[in-house]
Amino acid sequence: VEQPELDDPAGAGAAHRDADDGDAAAQSARMFDRTALVVLTVLALATRFFRLAHPSEVVFDEFHFGKFLHYTLRGEYYFDIHPPLGKLVFYLAAKFAGYVPVPDFMYDSIGARMGETLYYPLREVSAVFGAALVPTVYLVARRLAIRPIGALVAASAVLFDHLVLVESRLILMDSQLMFFSAAALYCALALWATPRRSHPAARVAWIVATAVLGAMAVSVKHTALGTPALIAVVSFFGLHFMREPLFFDEIALAASVALGTYAVFFAAHFWTVPKSGPGDVFMSEEFLRGLENST
Repeated sequence: VEQPELDDPAGAGAAHRDADDGDAAAQSARMFDRTALVVLTVLALATRFFRLAHPSEVVFDEFHFGKFLHYTLRGEYYFDIHPPLGKLVFYLAAKFAGYVPVPDFMYDSIGARMGETLYYPLREVSAVFGAALVPTVYLVARRLAIRPIGALVAASAVLFDHLVLVESRLILMDSQLMFFSAAALYCALALWATPRRSHPAARVAWIVATAVLGAMAVSVKHTALGTPALIAVVSFFGLHFMREPLFFDEIALAASVALGTYAVFFAAHFWTVPKSGPGDVFMSEEFLRGLENST
């Protein structure tokens, strides 16, 4: 008489143990991620904001960006080789903080004492973006399937990098550039991991977020183009991170959003500086005729 086949209890038990081990490992990784993000954020804020008011003198390119802020607050047109977003961010922070230019102080020389100038909120802008960069790098590393310890090492490298730290403590635009670039890369990685058929709405959201953040990075400085260009190449050809390239309608959406975002910041810039100013000498007569008080 044939005996009925029975389920293998040992095999079933091993499968359950493997599943339990996998769940435990995933839970442990999630807990590590949360703890690492909190610790990295606290350390980033501490290192960026500690004695932020020191030195109370004009340092390096604060000489330029302080001037640009004064011109913008007076509505005077000026010329700068960089796109306007970084300076617009400082302008908004100054308006929010009640910044009023001090007479006879124009950031005229490196080492000039700030005196009564309300420079601290402007340095806070750089500090906030510099602090936000650190956990963002951790998240990018995790999106790249790097283990939690490896992601922690990557974020710590940014946390303790002296150049990044210094640029996050002065009236400079580089911390904005680095944050927008890292955030754009994170959104791109999320986009590439999102299937078109099963998650169409989420995919569109990631496309828009990637395009906006990439355009914001380039709108701070054109030197940020490297990251959006890399994202565009990978997305167009479907390289490495993707099973297939973006579809034509997705590429058109990304390009339209990016170009529109870039143009909006220039429109805002020209709206805030409608008067004749120190930038007149760089512009054509036709352009100058559109400025107020132009001779």
